[in-house]
Amino acid sequence: MVRLTTFSISIAIVLSFLGDTTAAPAPAPEVDYVSLIKTGAGLPTVRELGLTNADLTKPLPRHSKPALNNRDSLEKRYTPKCWDGPRCNRTDILVCYNYFSSLEFHPCIAGRNAPACSMGGCGWWFNTDDGLPIAVDCHDVALSGAWVLNNCQGNLTSGSNAAQSDDRFIINIHT
Repeated sequence: MVRLTTFSISIAIVLSFLGDTTAAPAPAPEVDYVSLIKTGAGLPTVRELGLTNADLTKPLPRHSKPALNNRDSLEKRYTPKCWDGPRCNRTDILVCYNYFSSLEFHPCIAGRNAPACSMGGCGWWFNTDDGLPIAVDCHDVALSGAWVLNNCQGNLTSGSNAAQSDDRFIINIHT
């Protein structure tokens, strides 16, 4: 009887080791967006804002449609565009969208020759139609960039839109 119990314990130990080798593979490590996102000059860093990976990767809200421009509705507006050229990973665009959205009324300034937010090779670049610096609320920038996420379909995308509060402020999203 002792031999049978010892044999049963030995089989149980061997089976427990075999069970570990057939387990599902561990999930891929999570991307550390907090460390990888680069913000433009004059803008707070992700760490300064206390944002987490969960904050940066939350889905685009359903209410992300931009508000109407406060200018005369008969005035010609910038026409948003989707591009065929260099494209960004949608998650990288979303990370910058959530970053700008969290800045709310902090001023974003167009006219600098550098991306205001970049992640994974994707950048949000701001420029103006006349080359002169313009400031708009960063939340307005986020809503305008949401147009690219909502309208330029596919896993890889790029495009441009104007800030809703000032159509001279152009947001270009590309690699």
